[in-house]
Amino acid sequence: MKTLNKWIFCLYIIVTLTPILSSCYIQMALVVLWGLTIIPVFQYVEKDWKLFIFAWIGYAIILRVIGFSTASWGNYGIYVLFYYPLFVFAIYRHILNDKEKHCMVNFIMAVALLNMLYNIFFLIRHPGANQELNFSDMYAGCNLGNSDFTFVIMLVLIIYLYYAIHGRIIYFLAVVLGCFYLVISSKTTALLVFLIITYIIFVEKFAAKIEKRQRILIECLGIILPLLLYKPVLIVMSHFISNQYIVERLNALIVGDTSSVYLSRAGLAKISFHTFSNHPVLGIGYVKADFSKIDYVTTGIGHHSEFIDHLGRYGLIGAVAYIFIWYNYFKTFNSYSGTKEDHYAGIMIFIAFMMYSLLNNSMDAMSGVVIFYLVSSVADGDFGKKKYQ
Repeated sequence: MKTLNKWIFCLYIIVTLTPILSSCYIQMALVVLWGLTIIPVFQYVEKDWKLFIFAWIGYAIILRVIGFSTASWGNYGIYVLFYYPLFVFAIYRHILNDKEKHCMVNFIMAVALLNMLYNIFFLIRHPGANQELNFSDMYAGCNLGNSDFTFVIMLVLIIYLYYAIHGRIIYFLAVVLGCFYLVISSKTTALLVFLIITYIIFVEKFAAKIEKRQRILIECLGIILPLLLYKPVLIVMSHFISNQYIVERLNALIVGDTSSVYLSRAGLAKISFHTFSNHPVLGIGYVKADFSKIDYVTTGIGHHSEFIDHLGRYGLIGAVAYIFIWYNYFKTFNSYSGTKEDHYAGIMIFIAFMMYSLLNNSMDAMSGVVIFYLVSSVADGDFGKKKYQ
């Protein structure tokens, strides 16, 4: 039964991380099958804060049943799929041996890497193809990643970066290819977040090698310099990057053009925050939106900021639930047995997730696999430095 259960989760990973196969219905079916085959060992799920996630999803569903929320039922399936890998990890860390855990981590990374390589070759042949995903069905039948896929690749690259720092050449090559993919995929936010996280990692690495007094100075400079020099850095980037789509967005950042398509996301987040300020306790619920009419203002939700949209939908009740889940996740995360480096990798991924979520949707099945299973496994298994026999 355990072997069957593992194969079902592996199939779930393939379906979830492969754009052309990704389907909420298939994913939910696999989650149900996984649940049925894990029943004999379900006692390994600790009766702790994780069960609060069921209560929170139940609360959101009740709001939908009574009509307070009006969004389609599929949106609540996304909640389930996002948190599902956390429960998988809670069980697998008890029933899998070290070699099996190691294989599962490598499998997730391999699936992500193979899909990234396919997308690189596809975008070389069809430049700008993934931009068409938002406007037409021209490439609908292709294994072409959208913003969610690019975001997940960016998260995986952070783990690759930590491994590359320890001298693993193959991970260094993966990071280089990943950076190339972030550029040709035209995903400006994912690229900028990855560069910021890379900068933070190298500042932290450099500061760790010097004395405490000097370390504080270096860390302070590491914070101040980006604030002073971000415009010159963006100007240099705009000259070296050949992707005009990204260059236009960099130029918008340089001049602070809030009327541009890229910076207009801040206005969408403002819509959600305005809704929250008017309905601070309960929010307005998960409202149905007709994106063909771009009715962000009438629905009161900008649909482009995971955190602020959440505040607008569920108010302070939702905010407390959100903070409680993440606080307890990291409280558990800190108890995992991996090395200091493994924990830092996880923390950097969480920071990247937070930064990206300010002006993007980020809660989906793909990011759930990376954050709740891959990152947790790395932090709990010391995969950065051990090689299992």
